[in-house]
Amino acid sequence: MHRLRSACLVVSLMLPAMSVAMGDQVTMRQVGVLVEVEANRLVFSGPGNATTRIGFTCRPSVCLKAAQFSVGDEVLAHFGAEKGKNQLLFIRRCLDSDPECARVREELALEQVQGSARRDIWLERHEACRNQMQLSLASDTRYVASDEHASGSEDSDRVRLEYNSLIADRQLRACMEGVVFGHQDAVLEACEKHRCGEDVGGGCSHISGYSVTTAVLARAIESCGN
Repeated sequence: MHRLRSACLVVSLMLPAMSVAMGDQVTMRQVGVLVEVEANRLVFSGPGNATTRIGFTCRPSVCLKAAQFSVGDEVLAHFGAEKGKNQLLFIRRCLDSDPECARVREELALEQVQGSARRDIWLERHEACRNQMQLSLASDTRYVASDEHASGSEDSDRVRLEYNSLIADRQLRACMEGVVFGHQDAVLEACEKHRCGEDVGGGCSHISGYSVTTAVLARAIESCGN
């Protein structure tokens, strides 16, 4: 009789994982304590107190199940994808000594550590690349260093307004845009030379596009506005 009860216990613990409908593909598992509960969004506090917000759609029966949980409940949720959106496929409360919740908790903790390590490597590589770019740009007269014109927020607003006012003059526009575009071209070339756009969304074009600082606009004003 003792063996029979033990076998039944194992089956009962495995049943929740089998509650995902046939044909549904689980793309993400999440476990954690609920800190926010909304009709189509759950906020989990997971391993390392990391907060994860997940918006979703769900079938009526699953939505009804999700509505039974409240802030403070520790739950296990399975998500799939439906037309580019997260779909909540299954949710249940984590039990004491719950092997599936423990396994997902360990997987999330490992992903967190690996993600942090990858981020540190990326930041270190990106910083080294930027230093190489700066060495190349130091001798490029088109480049305007950001500290060439030190300014606070009020001064930045003044420079931007003056630049916009002057560039409206057709006679000045070509000159002023030449300063800005020349700076961007210098950054783009240095970026491509040292391959600093790898692993950056938009690549070197993104880095170049966002390289225009108050100092660049001030240089354009000084070079063309007088």
